[in-house]
Amino acid sequence: MTERQTGRPTHVEAAEEIDWRGWLLVCVVITCFLVIPAVILFIPQMSGFISSLGFSMRQAYLVFPMIPAIILGLTAVWAAVATQSPSSE
Repeated sequence: MTERQTGRPTHVEAAEEIDWRGWLLVCVVITCFLVIPAVILFIPQMSGFISSLGFSMRQAYLVFPMIPAIILGLTAVWAAVATQSPSSE
């Protein structure tokens, strides 16, 4: 007797656990979407600190949003390269 095709798998693999790379990605995303925007909200109150870094307020509003963009970009490139390398285990 032939088996009927139901579209359901006969065996389901268990989900893999998140290793340190996965947790690093989670931390980067949380930092970029929660911490850095909170810092940007407090730029006017940090004018003394910003001027001690050598930035004007206008430069601070341009530089601080680029930080999460660069971090996310570098993390994305790292993750893509790490998944393609044969010795990723």
